[in-house]
Amino acid sequence: MYRFVCRFQAHTLFNAVAARKPDDDSWSKKAFEMQRLYWGENSKFTSDQQQRFMKDLRADLEKIRLKCRNEMFEAEKLANMYEDESFDEAMDTKFYECIKTISERCSVMMLCFAGLVIEESVQILTQKPPCEFQALAIGSLAKGEATPYSDLEFLFLLEKRTPANEEYLEILAITAYFVIGNLRETKLSYMAIEELQGWFDDQAKNRFKIDGLSPGAGNIPTGNGVNQKKNCLLQKIWQQFMKKF
Repeated sequence: MYRFVCRFQAHTLFNAVAARKPDDDSWSKKAFEMQRLYWGENSKFTSDQQQRFMKDLRADLEKIRLKCRNEMFEAEKLANMYEDESFDEAMDTKFYECIKTISERCSVMMLCFAGLVIEESVQILTQKPPCEFQALAIGSLAKGEATPYSDLEFLFLLEKRTPANEEYLEILAITAYFVIGNLRETKLSYMAIEELQGWFDDQAKNRFKIDGLSPGAGNIPTGNGVNQKKNCLLQKIWQQFMKKF
């Protein structure tokens, strides 16, 4: 866990700098080397493959944001009616239902996007899943209240809890963090890197990212690296879960 926190923080630092110099590919290549150190022989993924993959992923995310933005314009029209007409309960209900529908649609799209990140992370690794598992969204995504800029909170539900299975899922989770970090939307202060507090002025945008590594966060499979009890790698009776689907 300590090795993961150090390397992911370093990876985040590289991508924060890359966000300031988007035309300089050298920073992306340096960040990629951090991933290569972590994967070892567990991935044949190349820097060029990652560049192409991240370009497509960013495009997919922007499509979701554009769609949500256009839908919010319709909601704004309803909101502007409050300025022109007296308060009406039916209008209030209509506005609430409009926002609720937009949030639910956005959550579905972001759920599919997060699922794509997990699926592609599985393909990046040479090692194949040693057990059946499910990635479960929690937080705003699970409640249907997500935005295209919400952080990602999720858990793994595994068929059988063994050291080998848990090790694979941890590697998979960290690979997904690398993918999300490469979107260059994770602000350094959000990752609670104490060594940078007070002297590094982070101007990067804080947008789609994993749940932070601060003591009050860490709702991700590996926890937050601070409080070892807050580890969200779950085991559940698989048969009970499957009966519901």
